[in-house]
Amino acid sequence: MTHAVKLSIASGIVLAGCMNSMLALAAEDMLDLRVGRLDLSGPGSTMAQVEYRSGVDWAGLRPQLGLFTTNKNAVHLYAGLAYPLRVTNRWSLTPSASIGYYDNGNDIDLGHDIEFYTRLDVSYRINDAVQFAVGIAHISNADLGEHNPGAEAAYLGFTFDL
Repeated sequence: MTHAVKLSIASGIVLAGCMNSMLALAAEDMLDLRVGRLDLSGPGSTMAQVEYRSGVDWAGLRPQLGLFTTNKNAVHLYAGLAYPLRVTNRWSLTPSASIGYYDNGNDIDLGHDIEFYTRLDVSYRINDAVQFAVGIAHISNADLGEHNPGAEAAYLGFTFDL
């Protein structure tokens, strides 16, 4: 399968995850910018992540579309759902699960082009439009491939209401 075909499939996954917004309630759209470390139990690499979280709300679930890349040229394009849980006026927990296309570049070989990305973020609302977040994540192919090492990540960043 060519790189263009793989990218087309990943784009289709992303679009499918963002459809049907007319049935949902509106909330604030958000932009997440994160930096962190991928493959905490191995040699590791520095990662940068950008994510759009839609204002669409399906019973608390919010569609998200994101991309992370590493200093070793890995790229993961994903789409999924987040479930923000407000703990207090300022603190929140957000578990999320996504699926997407992964190209390892010169980074960790995760065993398949399709990878599942699960995360847990802890966020503090600095003001009405900005949150600071720390989080942990796991990326794995869920045994789609013969080789499934998985990898953990830790990161910090900011979330901006759009």
